[in-house]
Amino acid sequence: MKQTLLDKVSIFLLRKGFTLKNLTRTCFDILARRNEQILLVKVLEDANSIGREYTEEMVAVASYISASPLIISEKAGSKLEDNIVYSRFGIYTLNLATFTNSIHNKFPFIKRSKAGLTASVSGKKLREKREELGFSLNALSKKIGVTSRMIIKYENENSEITINRAMKLYDLLGHDVFNEVNVFMNSMQLRSKFETEVSKKYVELGFEAMETRKTPFDIIVK
Repeated sequence: MKQTLLDKVSIFLLRKGFTLKNLTRTCFDILARRNEQILLVKVLEDANSIGREYTEEMVAVASYISASPLIISEKAGSKLEDNIVYSRFGIYTLNLATFTNSIHNKFPFIKRSKAGLTASVSGKKLREKREELGFSLNALSKKIGVTSRMIIKYENENSEITINRAMKLYDLLGHDVFNEVNVFMNSMQLRSKFETEVSKKYVELGFEAMETRKTPFDIIVK
């Protein structure tokens, strides 16, 4: 199953103009580049099969080459749904359909978090759309099932809301009021590891150095 999914991802990226390098015995399966965009992709049958140490190394390697780390899988215990962003220890995790949509710049706005399925509302866009369609604060709040004060809160800041409220907003105001999740932007910071005298020497010389275990090289230096 993994090989089939890996083949589908590779063929899709090639058709979209990416240059590909298939990686073996590393923490990634595919290195893909198109112009300035670099993707480091791990394809898994089940995203839950990957541990924290593994994902931290994925993020670190991606950070050093300014790449976007991604996990593509069809399940994480249970099936991954279309157009929903999941996360495995901070790395965006998507099914194939969500990934292909994202390559086409059709980013999802629903994500799975500890609070369940949520969406981020753009306060500015919400206010503009509400006023454009002629909804008063009171009228919109009743349709969504919250107080007028809560609508004001939504409009004054970017708020995370539950999927039930998000779908009600979507039906009334459309998808423009939500902040899309750009899966190619990852906010996790690089964690440098200085475990041997060799890497320490590079750091002392003014370089950044990180040791790796699941790549075909031992130390990355820049």
